[in-house]
Amino acid sequence: MSTRLIRQLSSVSALVLGSLACGPVDSEQPLETQTHELTTARQTGTVDLLATQDARTQAPSEDGNFDGPILWTNTQGHQSFVAFDLTTLPVDAIIESAELRLYFNGHYAGVNTVDVGQVEGAWDETTLTWNNQPTIAWTGPSAEVGDAAADISWDVTEMARNWHAGRAENYGFGLRSLTPGGKQFWSREAVQQLPPRLVIKYSLPVTPKGPFPDSGDAPDSTNHHGVLNSAYPGVPGNFPTVYQVPAGQAAGPRHDNITLQAFLGNFISREQEADAGPDADGPNNILRNAAGLIGNVADQDRGDDGWRNRNFRFYNCLKQTLKVRVSRPLGATKKQMYLNTWFDGLRDGDFGDAAPCTPPSGGPVQASSEWIVRNHPVDLTQIAPGSFADLDVPTERVLNLTEGLPHWMRFTLSEAPAVTPPVGLPDGRGPHPLSAAKSFALGETEDVLQIPPPPGQLGNLVLEKRVVDAEGVVPQGGVVTYEIRLKNEGGSGPAPAYIRDQLPSPLHPSPFLPSGITVRSPGGAFPLEANLAVTPGPTGAPEIVVLWDGELAPNSEVTVRFQVHVHPTCVPFQAQRSILNVARAGGFGAPPVSAQASFLADCPGQLISQPIDSVDLSALPTF
Repeated sequence: MSTRLIRQLSSVSALVLGSLACGPVDSEQPLETQTHELTTARQTGTVDLLATQDARTQAPSEDGNFDGPILWTNTQGHQSFVAFDLTTLPVDAIIESAELRLYFNGHYAGVNTVDVGQVEGAWDETTLTWNNQPTIAWTGPSAEVGDAAADISWDVTEMARNWHAGRAENYGFGLRSLTPGGKQFWSREAVQQLPPRLVIKYSLPVTPKGPFPDSGDAPDSTNHHGVLNSAYPGVPGNFPTVYQVPAGQAAGPRHDNITLQAFLGNFISREQEADAGPDADGPNNILRNAAGLIGNVADQDRGDDGWRNRNFRFYNCLKQTLKVRVSRPLGATKKQMYLNTWFDGLRDGDFGDAAPCTPPSGGPVQASSEWIVRNHPVDLTQIAPGSFADLDVPTERVLNLTEGLPHWMRFTLSEAPAVTPPVGLPDGRGPHPLSAAKSFALGETEDVLQIPPPPGQLGNLVLEKRVVDAEGVVPQGGVVTYEIRLKNEGGSGPAPAYIRDQLPSPLHPSPFLPSGITVRSPGGAFPLEANLAVTPGPTGAPEIVVLWDGELAPNSEVTVRFQVHVHPTCVPFQAQRSILNVARAGGFGAPPVSAQASFLADCPGQLISQPIDSVDLSALPTF
């Protein structure tokens, strides 16, 4: 298991195993009439939500859109809008408190009172203007903002409770000032600062016993109602979500969970089928809205809380690291399960695409697909029953030809590997109800519409390279260790970066495997792995290139370390040779940088034009 954070369910927000209004699912009996076990014990927890969109308007520029790094309020007609997604809260959570927090950046001087109101209509941060802004009900709290930069908070508990309970539509918060002067706050676009947050403390009842059947909630147009289910505007959703389908049609993943062994996040809700039958959340996962009417809706499962680091961008042809929470209830005995993840990088309404790609920094062509986490083993023995673990899960190279737009994703935890269709890679389906397996026995599927944050840029790149263990003259056939460190000083957000280190022929990594390269970061750099490629050297002889393609957050760094086998090419009668090596790095918004290191090596006493070691270069891509 990768780096993990394990917590006891009894002391934090982890013990939320189901909707307590219902007991075990029985296909012959509505959920509302079944027997159930309830207790009065409750668990408490906290979620810290980042804004999903924000913008400001100003009366002097009635048709201007101000979707930038600041939010501004003053008496001259400047108002701000901030919205949050509350659907990660468990459906049966009782909100104990909710606090809106914005960071005042110090502009402007003087004390100013800032009001918070409830927005009463839909808006989009990319098109919001003074003339098209929705109305705001100014019935919320106020806070005095002084001169010093500081975190400012407002108690918005009642608004959050109404949104969560469905008593009001969640269109977000409005902010204004009624006293002279003005105040500026950082927006979510100012990602190197402190973006708007909504901190919610809640409590939950202890789970009853019984099975927890589960389905996904991504749009599926091949449903029981014959209703078009849109994935994106103008794009039908054809993700396999509905389970009871005829032969020849891909079935959505269903998890029976007769015993609850492990699931994603802190919460799993019971449902009979994705688009029909009883559902512990109230509406079905897809097609049935809160009023019970059939319509073009999806993403209705309120138990989708397993993916923890949602606020980053997927770049085409880059790998990422997902933080995924897995809970293991008391009494669980299963030792291993598999995690799979899909990403609809073409935005065509399915998870089945694959294509060659070129990394953002260039380099050899790579394979990418929408199946981005492939049968990742989850060692449940490392999670004590009654606790959870936050796992760092590496992805494959992501196919994403529509960067910056929302994308549907699917996470499936199951006791069996992903189901492979007759043609192509696994596409998010589950076992067919007419197959021998019939369904997954255990686990959970969570579907998420991921909304990427604005793109970031690197700051000042600093590259260092050194030879770690070359004291004196390195003997012929010896080994030295190269260490390359890339620092990102500043920056406006996570952004693509690269490291390239071409080894002079006939030097080569030892062992001659990508797994022999160690990649480390104290945080903010992904992925923690490197690759190898081959390229012609100055003399035409093939030379090995060590490649790292990834992402660096502001003020982060990454270190690449590997050993090389030393066989210098010398002229006759040459006793020693100085071997110089130059590493290069760069990335989005930053100019290329370089660093070099050298050491002395013994010559073999004869001319060598080819590597002494037998290394197979045919398996490496050409750089």
